[in-house]
Amino acid sequence: MSTYKDLQRLTGLSLATISKYYNGRSVLAANARAIEEAAATLDFRPNTIARNLRSGRSRTVGVLLPDLNSSFYLSILAGIELRLRQRGVSMLICADHSAEGGVGDAVRELAGRMVDGVITVPTERAAPGLRELVARGTPIVMMDWIVEGLEADAVILDNQHAGAMAIQQLIDRGHRDIAYIGGNGSPTLIARGEGVRAQLALRGRPVREEYLAAPDLSVEGARAAMQRFLMLEDRPTAVFCATDLLSVGALIALNESGLRVPQDMSFIGFDMSSLARLTTPALDTISQRIDEIASTAADLMLARLGPHPSRDPITVTMSADYHAGGSVATLRERESV
Repeated sequence: MSTYKDLQRLTGLSLATISKYYNGRSVLAANARAIEEAAATLDFRPNTIARNLRSGRSRTVGVLLPDLNSSFYLSILAGIELRLRQRGVSMLICADHSAEGGVGDAVRELAGRMVDGVITVPTERAAPGLRELVARGTPIVMMDWIVEGLEADAVILDNQHAGAMAIQQLIDRGHRDIAYIGGNGSPTLIARGEGVRAQLALRGRPVREEYLAAPDLSVEGARAAMQRFLMLEDRPTAVFCATDLLSVGALIALNESGLRVPQDMSFIGFDMSSLARLTTPALDTISQRIDEIASTAADLMLARLGPHPSRDPITVTMSADYHAGGSVATLRERESV
């Protein structure tokens, strides 16, 4: 990442002039323009917090997420903030969703603010910047999935087991024709899909490609996928959705079709505990222990910032939970309706 010396080499100005500019003091207009142009060329971010620190620590942890639209991410933020605040550490939030910034732009923003560490649900876009931070000695804690080759702590869900758990529940209730609405591109959802396929094969159930959908991670994407399932001549008897947004979209399609849950279609959702209690019947769901994930990630970061951090990266793998509602019927019950 660029420094004052890089600006000096590009502008030919003295370090004193560059420092005066970034500390809000008056410099010649021509010099100010030269510094701004050089900063744009180098993608330079001033260390605004570091200017006021003597200890070299900001007592601030950056939290980098793909976006701030997911209830899962918002719950994670709340849990991390609570744990860090208890230890006198503040939190700086950054979302890595802007299509306008360069690769790793959000990571550079956090680095420029001199955070002591970064807790992140990483993306491929952010991976190069995260590797650069690790190389500089900045501690990283990953959640949800692990960037290959990144030497950092992690808190992850056993996503294969989560997918397998849903299918096991449906098979145990007599279902053979089971649909799955997953997603595309995300290693997390790829792993859940692998668990779905593995459990179907293990239990001797057919893996029918027409029953597998990988739409965009949106309500509309899942709604369209569910509509395609419902138009099949040999319609599935049950569906498992791999995220909360996909679950909502599938439920909308079922409601629009006039079909009843679970009499006409059994349903298992994911991470939608609030909505699950509001529907009639209550929904069966696979869920993550979000509070535990958040507090564990924060504790791993606090340990890295302490006097005796572990030498080797630590990975904590958590299991999902199954919450029974009333949205899964057995085939005997379905045939008697």
